[in-house]
Amino acid sequence: MALSFLLQHNPMGQLQLLSLQVPAGEGSPPGSIEPLMSRMVKLLQDCTRRSDSKALPLCHCLLRLLVAWCAGCSAAVSALLAYASQLALLADLVGKRVASGDVHTAGVSG
Repeated sequence: MALSFLLQHNPMGQLQLLSLQVPAGEGSPPGSIEPLMSRMVKLLQDCTRRSDSKALPLCHCLLRLLVAWCAGCSAAVSALLAYASQLALLADLVGKRVASGDVHTAGVSG
């Protein structure tokens, strides 16, 4: 969570990370890159579909990092909301429709 700590109250760091390009994930052409924000959301989506013991801690870390990144940074919020697939995932998380059904990633039902 060191990256999350660095992003908190660090507008310049938040903006600099928006331009960071990282290797694309599985299923992408070899050598392709994508924005870090997009890659993180894809990782979050992948971990919400898994049911192993490592999925929940990974989801927590990714969500905390995204929150720290977006807090006070409208450009990061815009990047997070830029793609329809990301909006669908966020809606699923808020609407309690993730595959794991875990209260920490899907909200508390009640």
